[in-house]
Amino acid sequence: MKRTNTASSLRPLVGVLVTLVGCLLASQIRLYAQNQVSSTGQTAIYPNQGNPINSQAVVDASTFYPAQGDICGVINYILSSSGEFNCGLNDSVGGVIDARGISPKVTGSGLQCTTNPFSTCGADANFAATVLLPAATIQAQATWVVPKESRIVGEGRNLTTIQACTTNNCPQSFSGSDVIEMCPSGDDCNDTGVEHLAVDAQLLSGVNGIHNPGSQELSFVRDVALNNVAGTGLLLDNTSGNSGPYSDIYFTGTGTCAHIVGNNTRGIHGLTCTGTGSATSAVLLDAPNNSLEDVYISGSYTNGILIGQNGAAQGNILLNINGGSSVGNVVTIANQHVSDLSILGVTTNATRGLANSIADNLTNTFLQDTYVGMYVVGEPVIANGGKIQAAYSRFTTSPSVPSWFVGNAAPSSSCSTGSLYSNTSGPANATLSACVNGGWKSVK
Repeated sequence: MKRTNTASSLRPLVGVLVTLVGCLLASQIRLYAQNQVSSTGQTAIYPNQGNPINSQAVVDASTFYPAQGDICGVINYILSSSGEFNCGLNDSVGGVIDARGISPKVTGSGLQCTTNPFSTCGADANFAATVLLPAATIQAQATWVVPKESRIVGEGRNLTTIQACTTNNCPQSFSGSDVIEMCPSGDDCNDTGVEHLAVDAQLLSGVNGIHNPGSQELSFVRDVALNNVAGTGLLLDNTSGNSGPYSDIYFTGTGTCAHIVGNNTRGIHGLTCTGTGSATSAVLLDAPNNSLEDVYISGSYTNGILIGQNGAAQGNILLNINGGSSVGNVVTIANQHVSDLSILGVTTNATRGLANSIADNLTNTFLQDTYVGMYVVGEPVIANGGKIQAAYSRFTTSPSVPSWFVGNAAPSSSCSTGSLYSNTSGPANATLSACVNGGWKSVK
């Protein structure tokens, strides 16, 4: 007689019963949590002991849309005293406002935004909010003023766009001089961020893309397109010192690509400027102790990067600067305000005459080399008791102008008159050579 393994035959039934009980318990827990958590849009959390409670760590903005207005009205409501953040009065830590679930009512249209989404709490709010924006075009009628310790994050610079309104797409045209302002003007802020989105200024006269008038440490712009800008794409003002870095910035428009004025930053690293208008210069550098790295400039600019035209510009560094075929001077050094400047790697692709890789008005030096590996301008040499500025110290790898070279053999190639050559293996009476009339002569 065949024996039946009772335990084995009961295992499937036991498994089904466990699954049913588990589902029932999970359902009851969800219902219980819904009854216990009363704050709309907030997440539920379970402490070590006690009932589930609400948390403002993440707030789903879509639950308030469109009851509390357009997307900017919803953000304002969540931040307000009647919403979730209470303008930071109760908790300065803040949290995340997730607006990615808000979508246009009509496919292909934009999301209206009639007010600054941070305006309800005033300039000195302390809510440290991170706002996640949807993959849509947000049509702004007013400047977005991002307060201290807050950030706006899009889905990507090809997906999320904050667009200045015109009467073609909004009831009222955009009012303001900047599409986005980092920190209210005149304030001293930290930790303001803008990333993964596009700004469209719609070629409105004098309107800037992103303006930082005062946000400093830990502030940044990253992976942002500045499109159709007739003013300045990225404007970094006098009180934005120590901000940045500003990275992966893409500009199109008729205005100036970027302008650093008056103060040091942590630099612009990764900048593509495509000019479509008559702006004289793509980038203006009128501040000390900044760095510009991996910059590509195209368009009919007279100057790719103009240094020191409008203010003191000492101690700056430029690395890997590339000018397109229509750019006149890839780098232009003004005839004042500049010293201790290091330029490493400048390339010109110009096809028209009189284009320079570097135009140095301090020393009246104009290099038409296709590539310049190094060009360094030091301190001015002062003569006659400080009454006459006689010259500047300078070093360059370009063979087109006088410089100082070093090698372990006697020089034999042609040279630029005025150059010096140090032979590290030469005899005592032939260690130093000078270029005279295009040839090397030993200095004894």
